[in-house]
Amino acid sequence: MNAVMRPRRIHRRPSARREGGAVMIMTLIFLVLLTLIGVSSVRVSALEDRMAGHIADRYRAFQAAEASLRDCETLLKVATLPAFNNTAGYYQPAATGATPRWKTVDWSSSTATLPYSGTLSGVASKPRCIIEELPSIQISTQGGSLRAGQPLPDLGVYRITARGTGVTNDTVVMLQIMYIR
Repeated sequence: MNAVMRPRRIHRRPSARREGGAVMIMTLIFLVLLTLIGVSSVRVSALEDRMAGHIADRYRAFQAAEASLRDCETLLKVATLPAFNNTAGYYQPAATGATPRWKTVDWSSSTATLPYSGTLSGVASKPRCIIEELPSIQISTQGGSLRAGQPLPDLGVYRITARGTGVTNDTVVMLQIMYIR
């Protein structure tokens, strides 16, 4: 039995010696980058949702102010107008150079403003308006009136200011129109 004994070779993987964890480090960096991208996309999405909510709230406030504006217009279509004595929503304009009436009125007061006569849902408070009687204007009589010998009547000029709110009282829209009758 003369068997020649050969020494046994141990086979080692050549890459086992050279790998120092580079793949794991690259994988971790890649995961961190993906996490940052995911977090930023969630933040952008949340911001877009908030912006859309604010736009919808402003639109609701605009619609409330528009409804109140049209409501006040119908008050000016009656045959006899109430007295414009600076109460109950009927005002004379502020003096020249003074703060405009619509900036000084208490919009939360039901005795200082005219509340909307209808019902609106989804708004924090009922829309309101005020009507200011401005100086009347006279139409030029260059060509004369349609009826011989009679002057044209003066036209009444009114400024209607309406205020509407959205879901919260923080969202406010004010609209104004000039109404001639």
